[in-house]
Amino acid sequence: MEVYEDSDALLAYYERPSEAGETDYPYDTTKVEVCGNVSAALRERLDAGKSPIEYFHHLGGFTR
Repeated sequence: MEVYEDSDALLAYYERPSEAGETDYPYDTTKVEVCGNVSAALRERLDAGKSPIEYFHHLGGFTR
């Protein structure tokens, strides 16, 4: 599990070069679950990847 302050923080993480010289994870991701409010830029970046994405939004003050 990884937690980021907001969409910009995760986008900044993706932009840093990894040890493999790529801007993505060096291993296969089987599933990504994103909770909270996601910016349009982050959603576009995540949807462009190979991993299936499941988005969860805040509902009445609760996160499911």
